Amino acid sequence: MFIGWLIPISRDKLCIPAVLLPHSLCRSTTANAPANGTFRATDTAKCRYNWSLAVIIKKKKDMKTRTFLTILLTLSSIFTFAQNDKTNREEYTLKLPVDGKQFYQQKIEKTPYFVKENVLQIYPGEKLFIEVETTKGQITSMKVVKENLNPQKTLIIDFTQTTKGKKSESMMLNIVNPFEKDIVYKAMMFIVGHDKWINTNVYPVRAKLTGIEMWSDVIITLVLSDWELKN
Repeated sequence: MFIGWLIPISRDKLCIPAVLLPHSLCRSTTANAPANGTFRATDTAKCRYNWSLAVIIKKKKDMKTRTFLTILLTLSSIFTFAQNDKTNREEYTLKLPVDGKQFYQQKIEKTPYFVKENVLQIYPGEKLFIEVETTKGQITSMKVVKENLNPQKTLIIDFTQTTKGKKSESMMLNIVNPFEKDIVYKAMMFIVGHDKWINTNVYPVRAKLTGIEMWSDVIITLVLSDWELKN
């Protein structure tokens, strides 16, 4: 509760100290007024002081509440985005049809999607959301996220195998580019029947479009690197 002072209503009704209700900033009363109707200047000064102090305290409380809410919202936002990060793929068994009679099988361990800074490894069957940070038109960082919360800066990369029956027909890589600039990158592949990485040519992904690459080889995994934005 605050102690305040009321402005005189008329000449014969002077303001007196009153207990303010929590839901009201003003309460009018003439009860308990001095018999002679006279008030000292010091009483008026004290009342004004109390009112000013009450206002200051309320403002400080309001400011503390706003500050607390701002901090809470900031922490909540940071926590939400941190939860959206997806650093590693879970362990699973990769199976790829080859020629109708044979298939390739490999146990994929729990491993990071980015084997080095901005160097992505992807396996058939994976569809990834890649959040990209840029500075002055240059890619500075990339990370895999669970959900596409920032589509304006998120690449969508989908690597699939097309089969007919139990025979492999082709491997396809789709990259959705949300940026106003083209994206260029380099690719290496590791294919069934070989024991080393092979460089493969890929085209730039045009601004705001989807780039599609296709191979007839049965590709076990791709490594995509040297990402750049180009006019």
